[in-house]
Formats: sequence, structure tokens, C-alpha cells
Amino acid sequence: MTDQLTREEHAVPTTLTTTKIAIVVRTDLQTWQKLNVTAFLASGVAASSPDSIGRDYLGDFWG
Repeated sequence: MTDQLTREEHAVPTTLTTTKIAIVVRTDLQTWQKLNVTAFLASGVAASSPDSIGRDYLGDFWG
């Protein structure tokens, strides 16, 4: 895994921007409902702003 992080084509950018989101969920929901709502809303944020999730992974999936 360290090898993947040090390869030149996977160089870490020198400037990183921090993007944070907050999801407010009702307290009267069951735990599974809170998780479901949070996942649904977070995926909506990622779909509306692809830059919020970063670049595609370029490494070997099985390696």
C-alpha cells in the first residue's frame, strides 16, 4: 500500500482543500433510518458536486 502512495502518477497535490458538509437528522428515527437518510443525502451531495469526492482511484483493484 505504501508503494501506491509513493508512485509518481499518484502524487499527492501540494494544496488540499477541505470540504465539509453537515447532515441534520431527526432524533425520533430508528438507527437504521438515520443511517439510510444520511447515506441518501450524502450521495446526493456527491452527485451534485463531483469535485467533493475527489479523483477516481487509478490503482490496481486486486493488487
